[in-house]
Amino acid sequence: MNLLVFLLFIANTLFISYLASLIGGTYLSNYFRNLYLKKKKNEYLDFSLNMYEKLNNNILTPFGLGIAPLFSVVFIYIQFSDNPNNSIITSLILTTILFPIGLIIHKLDYKKHSKFLAHNPYSAFKGNSGLSYLSLFFFIVVALIFTGSEVSFYQNFGKAGSANIFSTIFSLNGIISFVLILAISYLFAIINFLKFEFKPKESDNDAYHLTKDKSSALFLYFGIGVFVLFLVRNFMFNNAIKNEPFWSIFLVALLSLIVSIYYVNGSKNNLQKSMKVPYAAFLIFILGFGGSDAMLFRNAADQNIAVISKKYDKEMEEFHITHAAETEVKVDAEGIYFDKCISCHDMDKKLVGPAFKDVVPKFKDNQEALKDFLLNPTKIDPNYPPMPNQGLKPTEAKALAEYLLKQIVQ
Repeated sequence: MNLLVFLLFIANTLFISYLASLIGGTYLSNYFRNLYLKKKKNEYLDFSLNMYEKLNNNILTPFGLGIAPLFSVVFIYIQFSDNPNNSIITSLILTTILFPIGLIIHKLDYKKHSKFLAHNPYSAFKGNSGLSYLSLFFFIVVALIFTGSEVSFYQNFGKAGSANIFSTIFSLNGIISFVLILAISYLFAIINFLKFEFKPKESDNDAYHLTKDKSSALFLYFGIGVFVLFLVRNFMFNNAIKNEPFWSIFLVALLSLIVSIYYVNGSKNNLQKSMKVPYAAFLIFILGFGGSDAMLFRNAADQNIAVISKKYDKEMEEFHITHAAETEVKVDAEGIYFDKCISCHDMDKKLVGPAFKDVVPKFKDNQEALKDFLLNPTKIDPNYPPMPNQGLKPTEAKALAEYLLKQIVQ
């Protein structure tokens, strides 16, 4: 289990980070495109295209950071679910369909805009295409379903099969978790933007100064929002948290976020020289966020394992009972009687041994004693030779005793 939880931590952190970069990056790209239409400064359109280019610069990135981790997360959740057909698993599987669709639309939008601006002047640009907003819509829906599924698993630990994913998505916990992901998305996009866009040579450019100041302010606002949401969200799950490592990870994540906010806003006038510390601190926060989710998952999974184990034991018990009933061989008592008994005994007459009617009635109220006698016969009447042991099995002796009592006594 420890290995699966560790793999979940890695896969979940990679997927959430990549999804956050897609949501935040697409939003910022659209924002700067619209800003260009208002201000007519080419730098804004450059920012927009650069943001899109960084999100689409490698064909393997969507698979390695998005699709593969997402499928890994879904697989791990299936392993720990007491019912693979429950709404949580169904919803997670749905994200594996919606997410690639969003990636394809996002890629098409990037190619369309880059091709247009490569053959046309910036002044010919008239606005965003519907593809841009459509891809953002798909990513937000994936975030909504994905966070709702995870929250549903955390909240319904020990009874995941009965979890209602839709009621969880729109519950307070679900909404807070979803808004938290959106806030982290914008925060992630902003800090990437600040780190990779601002260089010393552009320090005198008015558009850069204006954008840098706006981005720093947005980072402060979204950072405070993430801090509060992260705090509230995890305390709302305190009934599922029983291990100290969670709180250690939780505190490290919060402290890292505070450091990142402080450095971005404390040194926004010289960002090109000071982004290493806040960027590293923010990455630690992302790892802490993924680690806290892994701890929440572990606690919920422990409860689910107990339910699955109990359910398995009950099913195995029922199986053994059914299996035993199906495989039990019916003993032919009458056949044994005619094969082993009738040569020496008769119902009414004395032969080699006494008649059954003179012996069997003595065992009228004790079938078990008659069975034991048939298994291990002993000499009782000196007028007859001892009865040889017929080598009967216990089930055969029991069936023969029952048969004789029915024939003689009843």
